[in-house]
Amino acid sequence: MQLQRDFFCSGGKTPEEPSQPDRQFKSYYFGHYPKMMCPHCKGACLGIKTEQQTDLVREITYFCSTRECGHIFVAQLTPIRTIHRSKIPDPEIRLPNYSD
Repeated sequence: MQLQRDFFCSGGKTPEEPSQPDRQFKSYYFGHYPKMMCPHCKGACLGIKTEQQTDLVREITYFCSTRECGHIFVAQLTPIRTIHRSKIPDPEIRLPNYSD
């Protein structure tokens, strides 16, 4: 796979990676995503790409490592509640408290 070869040959960074993170930053770091199983064959999946969609939503592209399956899908990662309040809160971000 070209993406894997580029990743390992470049020391973990792709050429289009910006030096400062921003909302549209796409990263290609393998193995740093939450573990996920394939919804079809229940095999292990690898995260291959991530992109921040909003302040509260990140999409992660996964592919199934089972050769016979080969399923590729997108999952969303989002915070759902606050356990400990931030000391520097963003007034535009609203999350329910853990005790609510």
